[in-house]
Amino acid sequence: RLVEKADNADEALSAHREERESLAGAKEEAEKRREQVESEADLLEKHLKILRLENEVEGVEDRLETVRSHAEKLQSVKEELARLDITEEDIEELEELKEKQDKAQVELETAAARVRVTAQRDVEVEVGGRATELEAGAEERYLVDEPTEFHVADTVTLSVEPGGEDLADIRDRAESAEEEYEKLLSELGVESLAAARRQQRKREGLEGDVRRLGSLIDQATPEGGREALEDERREIEADLEAAREARSDRASDDSIAELPNEIAEAEGQYETLQESLAEAR
Repeated sequence: RLVEKADNADEALSAHREERESLAGAKEEAEKRREQVESEADLLEKHLKILRLENEVEGVEDRLETVRSHAEKLQSVKEELARLDITEEDIEELEELKEKQDKAQVELETAAARVRVTAQRDVEVEVGGRATELEAGAEERYLVDEPTEFHVADTVTLSVEPGGEDLADIRDRAESAEEEYEKLLSELGVESLAAARRQQRKREGLEGDVRRLGSLIDQATPEGGREALEDERREIEADLEAAREARSDRASDDSIAELPNEIAEAEGQYETLQESLAEAR
């Protein structure tokens, strides 16, 4: 009986020893697994940092490209604007001269003689050295503001001398007004008041483009302007280089190649590893 008890005790001790060894093995295996998960999580965290920094660099470069594009357009607009030197004051002066010219012309036409020639048959009419062929029944009207001869078919010469003591003065004022108007048009490099107005409207549009592009550049750059944006990119690139070195020290190129390239996927895997670690603890 004593022998049987001793045998039972040995069996119990052996079973206990085996159970303890099994628990120790399981604990060791769990510890190894926890360490492996921690290692994977650490590597993935470093990789995530790199992905986010790369995303930041790309964002800054996009902003810089936007700024460069707007700056090129702004320079082009400014160059075009520099060639349009007609101001609002120029337009006002042109309008005054045009009004003065029109008024003088109306006054001249009012004081001048009007001659109407009606052809009874085909005939040539020469006025001031300029010949005109009139067909039978055709009519031509002339406004005469100075002594003028009409030669009809080399057979008739008609002399017309407009009356009015002030006609010469009126004609001089009309000519002077026209000369002033044409001189300013020439100086401004346009053919007419309408052309000057079109150029002024174009200038106003370009000035609006300058303001708009300047605003877009301001929106795309921090307070320090484009240089501050360049500095920001350099700082992120330095952080990115350091993060890549830290990841390379932590894993082989093959292991890195297996990591996800998308931030969302990497974040999902990292959260899963964190949950596994929490359960292991």
